[in-house]
Formats: sequence, structure tokens, C-alpha cells
Amino acid sequence: PPLSPVVDLLRDQGHDGEDAGNLFGAIDALQLLAPYAAALPRWLTLGAAGLLLVGVGATYEQRRRDVSRLRDRFDTLA
Repeated sequence: PPLSPVVDLLRDQGHDGEDAGNLFGAIDALQLLAPYAAALPRWLTLGAAGLLLVGVGATYEQRRRDVSRLRDRFDTLA
């Protein structure tokens, strides 16, 4: 799961996200951005992290609703 966003991004771009070469290449590319990220103001980094958490929370809640609907549908079949 810590690499899930990287795998998803690779898959969305048409690459095999499970291929080790692609995965390590993407991680290496992210490491190139580290010096620039350290130079950003702290408020910008915290704001971006907050937006990421809001997005993750929204998709989590949507998945919970989907699973609940699926469970209800299966209960009606039984």
C-alpha cells in the first residue's frame, strides 16, 4: 500500500505497475524531486498533504458505500 499511488500512476499511463523496472524507475524519478520539495515553504507541504488526505478519505468513504451497496444486493439474493 505505500507504493499504491505509484503503481496506480504507472498503470494509468499504460505501463505495467507490477514490473520491478517500471516501479523502481518511478521511485527514482520521485527521488529527483526531493531537493525541490525540501525548498518549498512548510505551509505548502502541509497544505498538499492535507489535500491528499481529504482525497484519500473521500475515495475511502466512496468504497465503503460501494461495499455496503454490494452487500445489500447480495443479501437480497440469498
